[in-house]
Amino acid sequence: MQYSPKQLKAKLERTETAVNNLNPVFGVKFQVDYHFEEIQKLRFALFDEDKCATQLYEHDFLGEFICTLGVIVSNKKLHRPLILANGKPAGKGSIMITAQELSDNRIITLTLSGRKLDKKDFFGKSDPYLEFHKQGEDGTWMLVHRTEVIKNTLDPSWKPFTVPLISLCNGDVDRNIKVLCYDYDNDGGHDFIGEFQTTAAKMSEAQNSVEVEFDCINPKKQKKKKNYKNSGFIIITRDYTFLDYILGGCQLMFTVSHEFAINFDPTNPFCSGVEGIAQAYSACLPHIRFYGPTNFAPIINHVARFAAQALQQEKAAQYFNLLIITDGVISDMDETRDAIIQRLNYPCPSSSLAWATQTSLPWSS
Repeated sequence: MQYSPKQLKAKLERTETAVNNLNPVFGVKFQVDYHFEEIQKLRFALFDEDKCATQLYEHDFLGEFICTLGVIVSNKKLHRPLILANGKPAGKGSIMITAQELSDNRIITLTLSGRKLDKKDFFGKSDPYLEFHKQGEDGTWMLVHRTEVIKNTLDPSWKPFTVPLISLCNGDVDRNIKVLCYDYDNDGGHDFIGEFQTTAAKMSEAQNSVEVEFDCINPKKQKKKKNYKNSGFIIITRDYTFLDYILGGCQLMFTVSHEFAINFDPTNPFCSGVEGIAQAYSACLPHIRFYGPTNFAPIINHVARFAAQALQQEKAAQYFNLLIITDGVISDMDETRDAIIQRLNYPCPSSSLAWATQTSLPWSS
């Protein structure tokens, strides 16, 4: 019995296809918002992919498991038999679901590459991909992330990817992480190249200009060959995100328009935190009059000068945000456009300008 298009209309997520595999471990993760006061039913349907099919419901239906999100949240891990659409057991097939609460909002972005990996294909090189596994409390390993396959190379460069730390290592940056390297085969019999273990803390030592290199080791080859060193190298480069800067003590600089200090102190035109900005803004409103023209270029250049001064003083951990609130009227459009373009190429790697506009305010500039 197959699913109809209507039944599959509310599809939440679809995993990748595990080729020629009766015991697949899927790498795709998906997030669901849990509402304690609601009954949230989930259906996990398993299909055998038919390459001639163009729609999901055209694939061969293998079985399903239906439960509420509350059951998954309370159990963390479920292992249940697959049920056919007519309510009868599918046979020996079963499904295992593992859930984790994403209470930690920290993330890590990684860029990986390989060098001098072992040649596995007889008529070519290798088609390498990586798998990241985290170690559970019981010592077992669970798949966290799988990279894309890079065809016919021994020196692959995979796309950067971002993963929550809670998923990668349960938020513990010193928890063991195992990275496995395989040569992809179309028949599903992927060849093992090598592996290494690391931690999020170790990978975080990599910076945009500094790489962390790991020996990719095949234990079987290591035992057989006395002169065996490795099966290549895996290089990790960490890309820093805006959140990384915030967690590292980054300072946020906010300016308002028309180059006057809203605290009326030009010698010290700074406010303490967002609350300080709001207080100063409220205090200055009764004492100013709105008028035109509305020129944006001067304030853009003004903030850029602040950024340049910070760079000269080697205050790298500063992030400059320019918030412009307007009714949409711009009197110096050409000058504003030129100022924005110039600042896009501004030689200040740790500072930038954020542009925001808002319309339909109760006054005009």
